[in-house]
Amino acid sequence: MSATEGYVLIAIGKRYEKLVENFFETLRHCGDQRNVYVITEPDNDELYRSAKTDFERNGTIPKITLDRTLPFDHNIFLDADVLCAADTQHVWDYFRSNSQPIQCFGTEKEIDRFWLSSDEQYRKDLGFTIPKIHSGLMYFNRQELDPKFFSYMTDEVFPNFDSICHKHPPGFAYKGSRPDQEIYSIAMGKFGYHIPEIWEQNCITILKDSCELPI
Repeated sequence: MSATEGYVLIAIGKRYEKLVENFFETLRHCGDQRNVYVITEPDNDELYRSAKTDFERNGTIPKITLDRTLPFDHNIFLDADVLCAADTQHVWDYFRSNSQPIQCFGTEKEIDRFWLSSDEQYRKDLGFTIPKIHSGLMYFNRQELDPKFFSYMTDEVFPNFDSICHKHPPGFAYKGSRPDQEIYSIAMGKFGYHIPEIWEQNCITILKDSCELPI
């Protein structure tokens, strides 16, 4: 049996369901017929009950527990506010050509305050450097996942986020929450995963509200 491939998105709430519909339409428009799996309900467990905000309940927690729900052998997770603008085969080829079971992109460039620093300010505390990653596009090889990666995020980083990130200024956390992107950044550093430069890979383009969509 050939290995399965598909997309995974989180859409908890009507607003996000509409965003996923937009992604699905653009995906099919670009000729990609792979299945799309949508997480529409959060887990009602101890971790969920420990959340402080709706962003944590409906965004962070489902994302840092993806190992529970990944339905395909090879999964590309996407944030709901993503559109498909071109053929996707080269993205799949890129991820599947690398053996690392969890892959995402990042940068060494200086960008906005919602990114953890990739310099040495936390190395003494943690024993490793935290890379700056973008969690809007991530690849997961389900059969090769290390369960310790996810338990590290849920059992250590999430409950201790404020103390781990104590060197960042007040108000750093996104929407007053413990954000998934920074939690994944810490875990990627802990497990020594390679982070390719986002600006050098033709896989995802970050657009702001003032940007024009690519034609």
